[in-house]
Amino acid sequence: MSSPLSRRRHRRFWSIAALCVAVPLGVTATTVHAGDATTDGLYAGAGLRPAGSVLELDVAGRGGTASNASAVSLNLTATQTGGEGFATVYPCGTQRPGASTINYGRGETIANGIISKVGSNGKVCIYTHAPAHMIVDVNGFFPAGADYRALTPARLLDTRPGQRTTDGRHAGDGVRRAGTVLELDVAGRGGTASSAAAVTVNLTTTQPNAAGFATLYPCGESRPEASTINYGRGATIANSVVTKVGSNGKVCIFTHSQAHVIADVTGYFPAGSDFRPLAPARLLDTRPGFRTTDGRSAGTGRLGGGDVLALDVTGRGGTSSSSAAVSLNLTVTQTAGEGFATVYPCGSSRPEASTINYARGETIANGIIAKVGSNGTVCIYTHAAAHVIVDVDGFFPVGSDYRPLTPARLLDSRPAALAGPSDVGTARSLAALNQLRATHGAGPVSYDPNMSAQAMAWSEEMSRSGFRHSSLGYAENIAWHSQSAMSPTQAADTLNDMWVNSPGHFRNMTDPRWTRVGIGLHVDGSGWWGTHVFTD
Repeated sequence: MSSPLSRRRHRRFWSIAALCVAVPLGVTATTVHAGDATTDGLYAGAGLRPAGSVLELDVAGRGGTASNASAVSLNLTATQTGGEGFATVYPCGTQRPGASTINYGRGETIANGIISKVGSNGKVCIYTHAPAHMIVDVNGFFPAGADYRALTPARLLDTRPGQRTTDGRHAGDGVRRAGTVLELDVAGRGGTASSAAAVTVNLTTTQPNAAGFATLYPCGESRPEASTINYGRGATIANSVVTKVGSNGKVCIFTHSQAHVIADVTGYFPAGSDFRPLAPARLLDTRPGFRTTDGRSAGTGRLGGGDVLALDVTGRGGTSSSSAAVSLNLTVTQTAGEGFATVYPCGSSRPEASTINYARGETIANGIIAKVGSNGTVCIYTHAAAHVIVDVDGFFPVGSDYRPLTPARLLDSRPAALAGPSDVGTARSLAALNQLRATHGAGPVSYDPNMSAQAMAWSEEMSRSGFRHSSLGYAENIAWHSQSAMSPTQAADTLNDMWVNSPGHFRNMTDPRWTRVGIGLHVDGSGWWGTHVFTD
């Protein structure tokens, strides 16, 4: 055991200590199975998706989806990400396209909606560029013969120098300046028919020089008071939306602040289809002083943690009073903490699914096709307090081809004990640990709930009786930091950094013998207490 290290700097105090032991015979732990983390127990707790890997996900015949579904409406979430990267959803049996569905940084949780063509054997494939856990919820499908034409994603726009598009057009055009509008040809490109009435597009902004937003809308119409995507300085973020095709087969993209812009098409609705595309119209804005299309649901005040808002969506902004499903863009802003929001049909139970994930102080958007519930409403649940904004860009009338569903979880690669959003600090600590191990040639460790219960109990014991090692019999890292005001993710990062910068702790973290870890992070009035225990 190394001696505890204590330092004082800027009136902040901390201590760390490492214990290296031989793993005793007879130490056991329960194997993690997350049988109830998905709708049918399949693809639950499958483990962190490695960099460069492809997962084949069964979607047909699950969560209410028909076995002959030709396309599915999905919400993809990446979490506990091990580095900057992206994920791509595409139909299995086809070549992976040069397109991305979602972009993420290290340690992020971020979601994006997409309509994906179903590939061979009823599957969609998910490529992961950098290590991450993946979560997939389904919220509707198109049966075989539906008028929606799903495509393998094709890049129609990439303003970055040296980048390509599917046909060479709109490639490397240069950064979009603040306050400018780009007219993008979509009809007749990437498999889209020249007579397409609406297209599903995944819009990405990258390298912005300031916080701002972008709005996608049909050319030839006035720019609406709506945003498609929101971004911070230097962020790369994506959002998938359905947009009406405007004059001359074009959609327009307004950029509020300077940014590079990327657009991939994933499908289209031909003229005469069931889907009714609309110019985006605002149906909800809880912020004081802001407007909606008809003055309803405007300035109603921030939603609190655990609140549910019933939002009228039919007969507003151009939607029919008999709409079966609506295409929405959901934005959260001025968020009070880490959390998520879920959109679901009112009158049904809130599902174990999330539409959007957010951190404290974030503004972020996500598109969704939502089933309309009782009395023409959809319900919005907020896990942590946030202002909420909703724009509608189209609807499906009753009797249309599209089959809306209450969201159902098809994939959650996280271990059972981490398959909920409540323990974000533990999740962050595990992701950082496995990224460090990968960088130094060691395999990932799996989260062990029994060991974690012991680690948490020891962190709590230290907070009561003082900083010292346990007698649990594992290799062990412990730490304390006096800043109790840190968020769980900030605490996880801080304690991990302390261990990484100490040779004894670093050896425990990167020892290739270890295959399981227990994590316990506890906060009291004196600060944060952390325990990691390792075994093979």
